[in-house]
Amino acid sequence: MTEVLGDMKDMERAAKFNEVNLKITSRATEGTHYTASIRPFYGGNQYYMVVYEIYRDVRFVGAPPSSIGKFGYDTDNWMWPRHTGDFSVFRVYMSPDGKPADYSPDNIPLKPKYSFPISVKGYKNEDFTMVMGYPGSTERYMTSYEIDELMTIQNPNIIKIRGARQEIMWKDMLADEKIMIQYASKYSGSSNYWKYAIGQNQGLEKLKVRDKKLQEEKAFMEWIDSDPSRKAKYGDALDLIMNAVNAREEQTNAVQYLQECLQRGSEILSYAGQMQQLYEALGAEDQEKINESITKARTSSENYFKDYNVPTDL
Repeated sequence: MTEVLGDMKDMERAAKFNEVNLKITSRATEGTHYTASIRPFYGGNQYYMVVYEIYRDVRFVGAPPSSIGKFGYDTDNWMWPRHTGDFSVFRVYMSPDGKPADYSPDNIPLKPKYSFPISVKGYKNEDFTMVMGYPGSTERYMTSYEIDELMTIQNPNIIKIRGARQEIMWKDMLADEKIMIQYASKYSGSSNYWKYAIGQNQGLEKLKVRDKKLQEEKAFMEWIDSDPSRKAKYGDALDLIMNAVNAREEQTNAVQYLQECLQRGSEILSYAGQMQQLYEALGAEDQEKINESITKARTSSENYFKDYNVPTDL
């Protein structure tokens, strides 16, 4: 099996990675009911194979009232400590033989081999803490150039554009109770990363992250320069990243404005994108797919327009 090599071109490397990924995960799960995927971590600096046992019969048990689940609302969002009861309780079911299964009235509650006990003894300083989660990405390997881009282009754009849109939504929400209901979730979704961008810039500045990156890069270059073979292989690494980030500045700014103002900012344009399947079916003159797409479009339009207010969007 050919390895994924660092000197491959991007398209070649991506294709080879997919090929290797499929071979390794197929071999690891062959003859079992497990699924697996090889995923990049730490900005692609490390790869891990994650093996899943997927239970498909999961039933909702309960959730706290919104006054508890939404306690603190946006005021406490992205803050620490955050006092909120934002949780739901589900029960996982398995087949009588203990395997994952589709829903059936014959299924029984899952009995795991072990579950974490809950302590009511309280905690003390330096106690062990486990944080459960599966982050979608990490930015810990950003260079100082990428930190500059984040702080001077990406985050300011989010703060400016979403801030303006949220002012429009909030004005209409306060003026009409119906619009308040229609746009509460939309406003919350927009303000989530609007507040994140504000806090991230403040944190990066307060913690002097860019200065720390510059120190790391200086030490990295000293390590490279101390060995001719390393210098030949990695000597241009930081310059290549710097040139790439600087060269994409105008494009990064323009693309982000298109995304924030049109794709995310304009509801009706975003909804129009959902008609892609119908558009393709019409072009192929496939009557079966056309009918299927029309049915889906009618259903989605009913759900979409019940929470849509034309003056707010336009």
